[in-house]
Formats: sequence, C-alpha cells, structure tokens
Amino acid sequence: MNKSRTLDDQGLEETLLYSNPSSITKPNLSYDVGAEPKGSKTPGFINKRHYSSCAIISGPGVDGRPSDVSLVQPTKEGALFDKQDKFSEWLAGVIDGDGQFKTTKKGISSLQIVMDINDRYALYEIKHKFGGSIKRISGSNALKYKLLNLKGLRALVQDVNGLIRNPVRLLQLYRVCENYNIKLLEPKPLTYYNGWFSGFVDSDGSVHIDEKLGQIIICVTQKNKLLLEPLQVLFGGRIEILKSKEAFQYSVYRKTEVLKLIDSYFQIYPLKTHKAATKLNLIKEFYLLKDYRDLCIKGIEKYNKWVWFKDKWDKI
Repeated sequence: MNKSRTLDDQGLEETLLYSNPSSITKPNLSYDVGAEPKGSKTPGFINKRHYSSCAIISGPGVDGRPSDVSLVQPTKEGALFDKQDKFSEWLAGVIDGDGQFKTTKKGISSLQIVMDINDRYALYEIKHKFGGSIKRISGSNALKYKLLNLKGLRALVQDVNGLIRNPVRLLQLYRVCENYNIKLLEPKPLTYYNGWFSGFVDSDGSVHIDEKLGQIIICVTQKNKLLLEPLQVLFGGRIEILKSKEAFQYSVYRKTEVLKLIDSYFQIYPLKTHKAATKLNLIKEFYLLKDYRDLCIKGIEKYNKWVWFKDKWDKI
C-alpha cells in the first residue's frame, strides 16, 4: 500500500479543496516475471500480455461477467476504501489515458497530462499533491500539467508504480524508474474495486446519448484492445472497432449495467472531470424521461420535459 506524502506547496497558484462535483479468476499467463526477452533491455513483463488482459472478480458470473458485483461489500476498514490508494489508482488511469512520461538524453524526467480547460480542478488536485505547473495550450481549450521537480516526480512515481497498465506508458515509466534507480513494479490483474477505470474514463472516456435507440453509452477509446478486455470482464459491455479512428471502443450501454456502474462502482470511485461527472449525475433522469422524446405518442407536455432535459445535457 502506498504511503501518503506531503509536499511543499511552493509554487502553487491556488489551494484546491475538491470533492466530486464471483470466485472467477481469468487465467494468468505463466511466465517468469524477471525474464527478459532476448535482445530486450526492458523487464520481461512489459512485453507480455499479462499486464492488461487479466481481471479478477468475485461472485458467480455469466459469460465471464459478474452476475451481481454488489454482493461483494468491502468494509470501510479495508484497504479498498483507502483514500490514498483510490487517488493513486485514479491517477494511474488518467496517466494511462492522457499522460506521458518523458526522459531526455540528459537524464531529466518529467510527466505531462493534457485535459480540457473545464477539467482544471482535476489537474489542480494533482498539482496540490505533487507540485508542478499548469498552463493553457496556445490556440486551444486545453491545459497542460507538467511535473518536473525531482521531489514531486519521485513521489508520484512511487504512488503509481505497479498501477500503470498501458504498455506505451509502462515503457515510459520504466525509463523514469531506471533514471531514478527505482524498481519498476508489475501491475496486478485489474479488480472491480479499483479506481483505475474511473481515471481512465476521465481521460479517454465519454458519456453520451444514443437518442434513436434511447440508450446512455459510457465508453472509452483506445488503440490497444488488450487494455480494454479486462473492463468487459468486470463491467460487461462490448468492444468494437472504430475504423474512422483506427482504434477500439469499449462501451457499456445496457441499462442494468449502466445503473450498476453508477450505484456500485462510481459511488466509490467518482469521476473528477466536469463533463463526464455532470452527465453521470443526469443518467437516472434520462431513464425517467427518455420515453417522452416522441411528441406524437406522449403529447406536448411530456415532450417538453424531454426537450428541457436534452437542452440541459447538450449544454454541459
């Protein structure tokens, strides 16, 4: 369990107090963690499928998915509710999606995370803990968080080490760890009670309405399918190819699965980005009003309720 670190607040532009606006074990691939592929300078496990494809869930399952994850009730005394662990897991998910570790030829390492300007509070929460700087990217509505100071970056690396799952990010982290003489830890199989998915949705995800089908869709897009496979095991949903983006998209769209995510998972690991978190809070209202979207069937009064809701949704 990672220990919380308190950093000097020197350089902070503002202080942020932010609060969120079965036994089935998928088979592990057998291998020697310490083994390195011939000719490779990276740890063996980085080159293996294991880092992303395994997932552990509890309770009886159907088609590899938990039939009732809500039966697993972690206690407040347990590590599953540890505030530091939850933040580190969330941060690892954000970094796997929107982050980038860099190490120059001169041995200077850094971390960069890019987010929409409306998600500045999520970035300031990271800055409040580790230091660093936040600047607007010229000509865009995006912000770049950069962590360069040695003390803060070492603390961040210690917190997310063993939690990074994106193979590209893992190789970047390996170079940082090598630079700071830190042992790179292998990520454990993803579990249902882990904040990584929340951070991943905040970085690479979206929540939108398919008005024609009357569905809410929570999805994340990634070029690496292996990174998405554990999510399908844990949360249901489907994975499909997005030809236009040359990527894969994981989506949860069934009402039962969406509501389970809201009532079970996101209650423990809330989203921190403005758009996704706000839309998540409107999902139950959507299910109450979605049948009113047909003017001919429901009449003008009920249709107006749908129009009012949709207008509120679209303005987020």
